[in-house]
Amino acid sequence: ATGTGPVPTDGRAETMVEMLPVDYPHHRPSAADEEILDAYDDVRLLIQRAVLVTGDAAMRSRARAQNIYFCSMPDRYLRVTS
Repeated sequence: ATGTGPVPTDGRAETMVEMLPVDYPHHRPSAADEEILDAYDDVRLLIQRAVLVTGDAAMRSRARAQNIYFCSMPDRYLRVTS
């Protein structure tokens, strides 16, 4: 990672966001949700405290079914559609 580490997001806690590089070697399934869940599994192999953050109800259902620790995306970061 090339970031600066944990940063305050709301004044109460620190958060670190790690992004996988585009050339990250992995299987690319036809469903984007599966790709995200596969990447989560890979991250969990490296660290124990991974959290999946999502604003998508279907993704939350998939995570729940796989016993993946997740939290909902804060409203202020949700995509606004008109």
